[in-house]
Amino acid sequence: MDVAVGTVSTTVTGPGTYQTPALTLKGPGYYVWYETIPGDTYNTPWTPPTFPQTPETTVVKSSPAVTTVTSAAIATEGTMLTDTLNVTGVNPNHPVTVSSTLYGPYLTLPATSNGPGANDNKVGTVQTVVNGNGQFTTPALKLPGTGFYVWYETIPGDEYHTRGPRRRSRKHRKPPLLSGPRP
Repeated sequence: MDVAVGTVSTTVTGPGTYQTPALTLKGPGYYVWYETIPGDTYNTPWTPPTFPQTPETTVVKSSPAVTTVTSAAIATEGTMLTDTLNVTGVNPNHPVTVSSTLYGPYLTLPATSNGPGANDNKVGTVQTVVNGNGQFTTPALKLPGTGFYVWYETIPGDEYHTRGPRRRSRKHRKPPLLSGPRP
């Protein structure tokens, strides 16, 4: 559905380059200028031969974000663990792939940080195709041993989306995931 953001007028006094007044874009998507020249006593009316014209197209990217909740706060060795992704800011016409990596086991609960350390043990990575805002469940990964585990999500940028913030889901769970017998 084509929706006009607004209309502006520019006075042209002869050959040259002219700048139109600005319009505020309302959100992610494609925006296209459509210029016309009305006819008058001295000028023939003009409209572009095609619509849209590529040089007149602007893309405003969506900004995806994800928060997560693990399928089990306390589990045992061998449990198949998933992560529930709550995703916002995804253009439904252009899906993204969320990569979810499970790290662990840690002997103690890792400190909150922006990402895993270079020496952190990776259990595995799974991918979930997200085709809009909503809740999605990752494929499962098997817990290999006793300890604390942390999910870490990434969303790559592309032509339609900015790169999503990287999320370490441990900070979204209480209590933290612990695999092994209860004390």
